[in-house]
Amino acid sequence: MENLENKALDVIIYLAQYIKSNQGKVGNLIAVFKDLRELGFSEQEIKKAYLWFLNRLPRFSKPEKEKSNLYSWLKGFKEDYFTAESYGFLYQIEELGLLDREEIEILIQKSLALGKEKIEVETIKNLANLLFFSEDSLKKLSTDFFWMAQEGV
Repeated sequence: MENLENKALDVIIYLAQYIKSNQGKVGNLIAVFKDLRELGFSEQEIKKAYLWFLNRLPRFSKPEKEKSNLYSWLKGFKEDYFTAESYGFLYQIEELGLLDREEIEILIQKSLALGKEKIEVETIKNLANLLFFSEDSLKKLSTDFFWMAQEGV
């Protein structure tokens, strides 16, 4: 079962897609929140995502040139280390501008450091949540911290 942060991350993606499809305008958020509730998201998940989103609205006006260019960064080895779903998720958050170039690179580096055969989307989402919602920066966290959090130690 997905945790609150992963569901809130899904809401953030939904909101970012909505704003992108409206040429950067927020529009009718009441209708969007109604749609999210109809999709099964809880008030708590929507609120957590909305607060994150409000605090970072300027991020979505960055020029295209500041994106990480994920395709060239992973060229030649994405199929070896990432499932299609996890790579698609990385690509989606890059295209929506949810993480900057440095954050995308940190997310990739931390996921590769886990040493898994193929990195699943849940692993990427869990690491992304550390970037999105943690007060401690993922840059400062070791992979040991991530595994302890996953194991419940």
